[in-house]
Amino acid sequence: LADRFGLTERLRTQRMENGNEVSWENRVRFARRKLVDAGVLDGSEHGVWKLQLRERPCIWVEKVKVEGRPDRQQGEYALGRAIWSPTRDRSGADEYGDMRRVQPGDLVIHLVDKGNIAGVSRAASYVEMNFKGLPGTTWAGADGYLIRLEDFEPCQPPLKRQEFLGNPEFASTLRRI
Repeated sequence: LADRFGLTERLRTQRMENGNEVSWENRVRFARRKLVDAGVLDGSEHGVWKLQLRERPCIWVEKVKVEGRPDRQQGEYALGRAIWSPTRDRSGADEYGDMRRVQPGDLVIHLVDKGNIAGVSRAASYVEMNFKGLPGTTWAGADGYLIRLEDFEPCQPPLKRQEFLGNPEFASTLRRI
């Protein structure tokens, strides 16, 4: 990790103020413990970093504009083939951090153009974190996340957002999901 973050030798060996422990090692241990507590990492093996695999898939909602977006209408980033986002919003906040939590097999419900549920896909990959925003989009060239999708099932006809999300018959199930 220290190599990956380009830490200087001084930062790698700096001791904590109130003890003899190396500050960097303390921070890494603390971060690992937080990730285990949050259910992101599997904490069953001491010192081993591996993702916690869920027993059941999660269900995610992609809110996306498709109208006027050629990248979302065809090609490898089309609706149902991939989801992508910047790593940070305009203010620098981690608005899109949930992208890092998607696992293969998770379901993605596609809510398009603020109105219709157009279909459902299955995540085919973990997030790719070396993605750059597509040319011709608001986030062109920005650091981004990419998740490949498969098994797109379109809703024919598309479900109206309010008919589905606002239906009291589905309310308790949707809250549970």
